[in-house]
Amino acid sequence: RRGDASLAGRVIDRYVDIITLREPDSEKELKRFGVSRPELHLAADPSMILPSAPEAATIEAMRSLGMDPDGKYICFCVRRWPGYEERAAMFAKAADMAWEKYGLTPVFLSINHDRDGEAAALAVEQMTAPCHLLREPLGTALTIGMFSRMQAVISIRLHGLIFASGQGVPIFGVAYDPKVNSFLDYIGEDNYCSFRDLTAQKLIEKGVRPKSFK
Repeated sequence: RRGDASLAGRVIDRYVDIITLREPDSEKELKRFGVSRPELHLAADPSMILPSAPEAATIEAMRSLGMDPDGKYICFCVRRWPGYEERAAMFAKAADMAWEKYGLTPVFLSINHDRDGEAAALAVEQMTAPCHLLREPLGTALTIGMFSRMQAVISIRLHGLIFASGQGVPIFGVAYDPKVNSFLDYIGEDNYCSFRDLTAQKLIEKGVRPKSFK
């Protein structure tokens, strides 16, 4: 709301000296708030440079989770959001297609371990393909290590996209919030669609893409 934005802008102007931003759209948003005094600096998201776990540790973790380290996987990172319940079947259909057509085992990996597992389970219960539902915390380094072993990542969660892109893994983003498409635009990645316009066909055609697989 305009009043809230104006109040936030005045507080920021009064108490903040320097702000680092992930992409240019955030700078525009601060200006919309009326922020004018702090120094603004565009900087890479620190998550982009977080290290992956050593390969041996990642392989050990995969085995402990019942995953074949030599397997071919496609990762889905989903989250609860208004309207997700109606779209869970779309993710299930895309995951089944990845298995049936390309031999990729779906992996549902939770970024927010308190909430994402329930969202993933809604899709998994509608699938016919075998899959791995990873709900337990892995730690940041192992999570990044898991992403590095994927053939592709389809994610609603922004940090799923950040971690995967940092490992050079093909991504497809589902933009539920402007921060998602703003980040993807900034890194020159146009393979995404809005949450509102999501269809199973878009997930399959743009996310489950054989030309993208490593």
